[in-house]
Amino acid sequence: MRKPMQDMKPAKKGTTLFKSSIRPRKIAIRTIKTEKTAYEPKKIVRKSPITTPPVSVDEYTTERGGNGARFVLWLIAFISVVILFFALSLLFSGAKVTITPKMGDFVLDDAFTARKDASSGELSFEVIALSGVETTLLLATDIKEIERRASGRVIIYNTYSSKPQNLSIETRLETPDGKIYKTESVLIVPGAIIEEGETIPGSVEVTVRADLPGEEYNIDFTDFTIVGFKGTAKYEKFYARSKTEITGGLRGQMHIVSSEEGQQAVLALRQVLSTRLKNQIAAQTPPGFVVFDDSIYISTESTEFFESEEESIPLVEKGTLYAFIFDESELAKAVSEAVVSQFEGSDVTISNLGDIAFQLTNKEQVSPEKDTAITFSLSGQAKIVWDIDEEGLKSDLVGRHKREFQIILSDYKNIDRAEVVIKPFWKKTFPDKIKDIKIINTVSSPDLD
Repeated sequence: MRKPMQDMKPAKKGTTLFKSSIRPRKIAIRTIKTEKTAYEPKKIVRKSPITTPPVSVDEYTTERGGNGARFVLWLIAFISVVILFFALSLLFSGAKVTITPKMGDFVLDDAFTARKDASSGELSFEVIALSGVETTLLLATDIKEIERRASGRVIIYNTYSSKPQNLSIETRLETPDGKIYKTESVLIVPGAIIEEGETIPGSVEVTVRADLPGEEYNIDFTDFTIVGFKGTAKYEKFYARSKTEITGGLRGQMHIVSSEEGQQAVLALRQVLSTRLKNQIAAQTPPGFVVFDDSIYISTESTEFFESEEESIPLVEKGTLYAFIFDESELAKAVSEAVVSQFEGSDVTISNLGDIAFQLTNKEQVSPEKDTAITFSLSGQAKIVWDIDEEGLKSDLVGRHKREFQIILSDYKNIDRAEVVIKPFWKKTFPDKIKDIKIINTVSSPDLD
């Protein structure tokens, strides 16, 4: 009996065991194109081993290295911010010291004496003077026949002898061209003196008036002879010379303003001049000095002739303002010595000096041009502030440690309290340069920044 496998013969090489009538079908693969969106990243496919599927770059970066890269960027940004912070801190570094000086209110009602040429330790004063002129035109209200004699000042000299010479009122003086002027008072001409072989004539000043009215007697500076000595030895040895021009001579019809209207105009013009001079005194007062209203004197002179050939009459007012001025620091020390018990002589300031009442003693008898000592009173509430050497404090703080601040302040007795801020906050020492240390005085610099 044959077994089935025995009947099977091996196939010959090159022969096909089966033939199939089924042929493989070609499958057409249709490629469908899709539109790319604006936000879809472009995929770059990299070839990988057969066992590894294609991987895109963005997937690889995200999955493998994205967190590490972001960490490095944040670290760099943080370090940059820290460096910038420290750089800005150093740029705006410095120290600010806020100080409050010693101060107090004191009742003042005391008298003081000041001298023009004061010695050390004494209260002194100075005098300043301002001059001014104001003019206006007055409209004449009437016409009048006017006759007025010219007048002026002359000096009479005696070179005749060492004995004085008496001259009566209306002594006649004559100009080279024959005009006669008369003295208005009795006078004595002192005798001449001899010094080192030279004769120095005695002299006296007097007012003279023209013998007749009229403009022709208005003259400039000239010499005079004494008519009464003519024909004697005294005629050549006594003479006179003009001290001022001789003016005011008038004769004829003149436009006039009534005396009442003229005086009112003078007072109004004088007030304008006084106000202007007082307004100028502040600008003329040197820094560090003070002037009080009651220390001001104003002397004025005006034209008293309210007549003119023209209908418009000029009115001129001349004036000079004199004022006593005082050194503020000297005055503050004098006041402190008067009202502060056991005053140690420190430099002080009276912060409300303008509110203190000032009054000259016997003002009517005081002459700003001549007096070398004056007495005055001060009254009111004086606010005294002790001065602080701010520049010295800055110098002492340069480069010192913050913990030494209170020790340094102990040398400044005029400081009541103080606070310090050093920037940047981690620094413990004051800057090495004075310009980087700022002192703020709560009294002199109340607006703190």
